[in-house]
Amino acid sequence: MIILSPDININKHFHPDDLKILENIEASEKVLFEIKTHFNKITVTQNQYGRFMKFDDSYQSGIINHSTYQGNLPYVNYFLLAPIFNQNIKNILILGMGTGKLATDFLKLIPALKSIDIVELDPKVVNIDETYFDFESNKKINIHIQDARVFVRNTKNKYDLVILDIYTGSGLPYRFMTEEFLQETDTVLNPDGLLITNTFGIQDINSDNNYIFKSLLKTYQSVFNNTVLFPTLYGNFQLYNTVFGLKYELTELTNIMIIAFNSKTLFKTVTDKTHKIQGLKNTDNYLKDLCEQEINVADYIQFSDKNEEELNHNLNNLDKYLKQVNPE
Repeated sequence: MIILSPDININKHFHPDDLKILENIEASEKVLFEIKTHFNKITVTQNQYGRFMKFDDSYQSGIINHSTYQGNLPYVNYFLLAPIFNQNIKNILILGMGTGKLATDFLKLIPALKSIDIVELDPKVVNIDETYFDFESNKKINIHIQDARVFVRNTKNKYDLVILDIYTGSGLPYRFMTEEFLQETDTVLNPDGLLITNTFGIQDINSDNNYIFKSLLKTYQSVFNNTVLFPTLYGNFQLYNTVFGLKYELTELTNIMIIAFNSKTLFKTVTDKTHKIQGLKNTDNYLKDLCEQEINVADYIQFSDKNEEELNHNLNNLDKYLKQVNPE
């Protein structure tokens, strides 16, 4: 989910008053379950706002249960915009299970769905979802305990939608950021298929300091003919302001959803579609986050399986920038 090195502390980018609110919320949490697996330390916590899953003490996913909002962490709702781009989604591949709620939401949103394949590396996540997040098996849902890149490379199936939301305690693993992985993913998409990726970047997308996101975007544009961006500003504000009561600029960083596809027949702009998606409230508000500006990526590298060292260099540059704009 977060393309950051482990030493970048996101919390320090909140206003001090808001940070106190978040610290008080975290201090009030009750630990329901904790386990150390081969991949992460997984903790399930609950507070007055809902139930959450942490990987290595970083929030990974959760379900909010509040008087003003019930459901996924708001950034997840942007995945549900997929039917606006392709109204004939029948088969979905989800890389990274989270709480499992996204899969059940898609079943409700698209009754004509034939199948959802979920790929999750850690079998304990599946057990936790069933026990603590009310995930129920369904004949249309198939769970594969496997490395996601290995699955993509070997599957014979074709999909109308691929969701990439893989997160470890330190970020989105590099092997899911490269041109080679995107090419592999493109081969499992149907002609009108979509890849939607949850990533992270500076809110000012065109900033010269947005090293990692711009390199990632350049990599996507090297593989896909079309890329559409949704910085999740509305969804994040709904969570932090309406639910948590935060008042100030949220953070220098934000989730950014990349919707990538090669089809020339899919719609070109959000304004071409005015209908609501059944089951998703306030769709128009989420659509307002569409990024319509041209993003200059000419001077940035493409991520490749061969240049992980260059990524580490850019991570250090991003960390330096964030420390400058958000001093301790």
